[in-house]
Amino acid sequence: MLLELRHTVQFLEIDLGSVRNLKVSVENNPREVEACYTLQMEQLNRILLYLESELAQTPPEGQLQAQEYEAPLNIKAELEAEIATYHRLLEDGKDFNLVMPWAAVLHANHPKDHHLPESGQQSGA
Repeated sequence: MLLELRHTVQFLEIDLGSVRNLKVSVENNPREVEACYTLQMEQLNRILLYLESELAQTPPEGQLQAQEYEAPLNIKAELEAEIATYHRLLEDGKDFNLVMPWAAVLHANHPKDHHLPESGQQSGA
């Protein structure tokens, strides 16, 4: 019986040592996990700061591209409106005077050199 008790005590001491090691491991595990996640968070924060700086530079570039696109688009809309006016005038069959801004400037600068229609005269007659 005494021998059995000694074996049981030895077994329990070994088991107790295993449980203590497990306890230390479990206690250290959250610290290790926290350290790992802290490192990952620092890396992600660095990436985030980099991306934010890149993003801060993007709006001016995008605005510039939008302006570069908008200028020809506005000119196109104005030309389409002018063409629609000319079509409407042609369809109505009314006489109208087509005066182009550059023609007036040429006529004012060189009235003898260019034979441009005067204001109020019908063009193409």
